[in-house]
Amino acid sequence: MDAQPILALLARTFADHKPEVILIGNIGAALHGEPVSTVDVDLLFRRTPHSMRKLKAVTIALGGQLMQPYYRRACYPRSDAP
Repeated sequence: MDAQPILALLARTFADHKPEVILIGNIGAALHGEPVSTVDVDLLFRRTPHSMRKLKAVTIALGGQLMQPYYRRACYPRSDAP
């Protein structure tokens, strides 16, 4: 899959809004020239009000959707477990 068009769009949008983000996952790999099978965008970001406003502006500009991560409780065992 050719990630070049989405990378170009992200670069323009990030230049316009200057979010404090790090691209991770497949799109981060694509940025380094690796072949990818999907072009979903995963981000690592600072969760401050200012940063979240920028991230929301980027999401709106791209017609995307902010999603909260879901962590199943079973994935993180209690510290007092045997």
